[in-house]
Amino acid sequence: MYRLLSIALCSVAALAQQFVGEVLVREESGALRPAPGVRVFWQHGTEGAVTDPHGRFRLQWHGADTLRVRSVAYGTLDTLLLEPPRDTLRLVLAGTYALPELKVEATPPVISAAPVKTEVVTVRQLEQSACCTLAESFEKSPGIEAFSADAATGIQQVQLLGMHGKYTQLLLEAVPVPIGVTSPYQWELIPGQLLQEISVSKGATSALFGASGITGVMSVKLRQGEQAPRLFANTYTNTNGRVELNGLGGRSSTESALLGYLHARWQPWLDRDRDGFAEMPAVRHLLLMGRVFHQGTWEHQLLGSAVLGDYRAGSLEQGDSAYPVTVQIRQAWALGKASRELTDAVQLGFQGLLQGGELRTRLGGRYYEGQELAALARALLRIGQEKETPVRAILVASLLWQHRRERLRDSLTYELAAPVPLLPGLSAELMWDPFPSVKFIAGVSGELWGRVLRLSPRVNLSVEPSDWIVLRLGGGTGYRQPVLAELLPALANSRRLELALPGLESAWNAGASLTLHLPVLGSFWTLDAEYFRTEFRQQWVEDMDWGARRLRVEMLPAKADHVLLLLDGAIAPLEFRLAYRWWNSRAPTGGRWQPRALIAPHRVLWTLNLPLAENTWQVSTTLVWTSSGRIPSTADNPDSLHWGERFPARLRVNAQLLRRFGALELYAGVENLTNALQSPAILARPGSPYFDASMVWGVLEPRFLYLGMRWSR
Repeated sequence: MYRLLSIALCSVAALAQQFVGEVLVREESGALRPAPGVRVFWQHGTEGAVTDPHGRFRLQWHGADTLRVRSVAYGTLDTLLLEPPRDTLRLVLAGTYALPELKVEATPPVISAAPVKTEVVTVRQLEQSACCTLAESFEKSPGIEAFSADAATGIQQVQLLGMHGKYTQLLLEAVPVPIGVTSPYQWELIPGQLLQEISVSKGATSALFGASGITGVMSVKLRQGEQAPRLFANTYTNTNGRVELNGLGGRSSTESALLGYLHARWQPWLDRDRDGFAEMPAVRHLLLMGRVFHQGTWEHQLLGSAVLGDYRAGSLEQGDSAYPVTVQIRQAWALGKASRELTDAVQLGFQGLLQGGELRTRLGGRYYEGQELAALARALLRIGQEKETPVRAILVASLLWQHRRERLRDSLTYELAAPVPLLPGLSAELMWDPFPSVKFIAGVSGELWGRVLRLSPRVNLSVEPSDWIVLRLGGGTGYRQPVLAELLPALANSRRLELALPGLESAWNAGASLTLHLPVLGSFWTLDAEYFRTEFRQQWVEDMDWGARRLRVEMLPAKADHVLLLLDGAIAPLEFRLAYRWWNSRAPTGGRWQPRALIAPHRVLWTLNLPLAENTWQVSTTLVWTSSGRIPSTADNPDSLHWGERFPARLRVNAQLLRRFGALELYAGVENLTNALQSPAILARPGSPYFDASMVWGVLEPRFLYLGMRWSR
């Protein structure tokens, strides 16, 4: 996962791998003037930039490749670069519009060229989705899926490789985010419209980010620097009453930036069955964020954010049988980074993260309270340069301090604290290129849990015998400490809770993939096949298979197999993506090994994107078919409250129409056109001993139309 490793040091210690350029346009008089708002990107990579008002940009060195410049107003230019520019790179456009070049312009590939299997969601793909959270950003993703965790709390789950998203390590601007009480809502707290790119590396990836990324690492990159407009505004509303506002403003250049971010969301509760119970909560959500960046001898960055969130659902009427649901989230964090090049082959970087959070939840007669304060410090040393030295190394020393208290009140009271308040760690990774077509990465992370040293070794191999084929292999181990807050979706019911407090979850993961990039009909088509296996020796499992009125939570083994087949390409101007996914996720629930409940083993994704009229119009559609799956047995309930043993297959269709007017974009669309819904969403009425809002397998939000606007300058 060398690309993510580069991001980690790039954000903190990779200035030697960056260069500065300027794009100019030649007028009819022969004079040169800056070309603002021009896209600059690598032909065979995902890195890119947009020129600032002075025509300048800063870009990460990608290795020998063709640098592409694309502008509807000024034309196009392709420049082959064999080595990093030593001075400012000057690129001059003729100033004429070249329609043929625009028509065959390649879309960045969904699979990056990294040694570890990495799926990329670009800002272009984010803008083709309706809205607006990190979880909703994966609408067109072939390998990452998001859905409602239950019909009460509003938690959005993300799944990768057949496992819950909590086993995917989240990186915010290349800094690992510690597990905490607000983690179940982390996919809701980051707005997708303010992101520049999401990179998801699958499997046991780099050891430099710790051991908790068992099924992968997700790196989230905010709009910044040349990639951020000076001003950006986005508004959104839909027929279900949801309203969103996203904003970005400030000053930026290649040397410094001062940016502010805003995200606000308002959403009424939704009772589509009109049974007096809101399956989707009323939401009030506000995020404020600021960023300061400066590049000199040292590169400095400082980010800070505050989040307020309130969710209300459950019974819409009060009384003895009412089942109120309230969620209150308070979170604040500050992130700092500094880096410097010591020599041409040695870079030093520092990272720091301070995070505080509080989560208070009521689910009927169950109450949860959690508070946390965490501080993370990391020092990174990188030795060697890619393409220059065949052997390179990265060393990371870290220290994590956590103060976390959780309390769950049911018929009994359960309390859980951070098992180790102070967690020192040391990671090392060696990268070796024995041949130009072979990349080998081996690393290990170690953490001192009290008096016990826990190690997590990881190995990855990439073989690229030609420019159009890549074979990747990888494997390693990992572990993580669960938190009580992760149980909230499973507690939205009247089941009797039988809870064993968690120990350390431990697992191994291994996988392989084959990727082909083929020139077809004037564009590159990507054909990809991957297989991953995850096996937990100990996993904290929510077991609903001991009866319809019992919920056992205990440490059990678990396994998951994942297969993904992908075809991604274009028949100009139409772009398409077709993917098939198979999961075989199993655990010994109910006393015997069986498929995991509420998971669809099969999924087919088909997306189409059609730019028209010189890219001023854009039509995009998404079709998602998911198979039937197993439902926990309800045979213990009265006959009128029996659900079947399996939920049905379903087809979900989304479509969007976008119109560009220079700096203004207007878009409209429909979500869930087929109105494929789980019905009913809850079992029995609130107050009943058989009530259950935790068995969610399908879509809860009915069909809706939406309108949106984006403006930038």
